Amino acid sequence: MISTISLSVLAFEVKDIEPNADKRVLMVLSSYGKEQGKTQPGYEFDEFSKAYLVFKANGVNVDLASPQGGAIEADKYDPNKAFNVAVLQVSMSMAKLANTLKIADVNAKDYQGVFL
Repeated sequence: MISTISLSVLAFEVKDIEPNADKRVLMVLSSYGKEQGKTQPGYEFDEFSKAYLVFKANGVNVDLASPQGGAIEADKYDPNKAFNVAVLQVSMSMAKLANTLKIADVNAKDYQGVFL
């Protein structure tokens, strides 16, 4: 069965709080981008933001991973969209984007789900 989640972000706010430790999801993002997607494609920040907000709103602990680990570069995006603003203002999410886990170092058994 497939569930559909609708996200209204007009008045969405995310706080720097630790969610339920029993709920863990690994979000895997591309680490290929250079210069905001101008040279090579990076990850889609809009898609990341929307999913991240849904997970956080439901008390899910989110870890971020990429093939190479470390800082990753997003494709061009509108930082003024409400869902992007909500993520950009959360220091925890920005710190995780600046220091993603290396996929090779991740243990899949530590997570209840993986989001690509």
